[in-house]
Amino acid sequence: MTLSWSSRSVEAFKDEDVILPCHLNLNANPTHLIVEWTRSDPKPGKVHVYKDGNDSFGDQLSDYKGRTSLFKDELKNGNFSLKLFRVTPSDNGDYTCFLPPNGPEENIRLKVDRLSKEQEQTIKEYEITKKGN
Repeated sequence: MTLSWSSRSVEAFKDEDVILPCHLNLNANPTHLIVEWTRSDPKPGKVHVYKDGNDSFGDQLSDYKGRTSLFKDELKNGNFSLKLFRVTPSDNGDYTCFLPPNGPEENIRLKVDRLSKEQEQTIKEYEITKKGN
């Protein structure tokens, strides 16, 4: 089994949905795997857990409740990427996709802008208007 990443970091605006990529070449049925998405800083803990063919939310950090999902139709193809909804600056940090107990482990860094895309566009438009006066 190998783990590969399409990217080592993901950038997003506040309030956007993002995908943290994790692709596995599997020789096993994904329903028998455990996949853990965790974060290490500044608030360590479990972001999303998949085991026994289902999502397991018991140990999930409260900040992520209702904001994460895996691509269930893609699990059979080895895609264990995590979708994180409505990101905020507090989501900034390092995330790990891990296959316990001894599976591969890789990190990805999420960088969330403190402004939403709309707020940033409004500021740019204001600056352009101000320069024109």
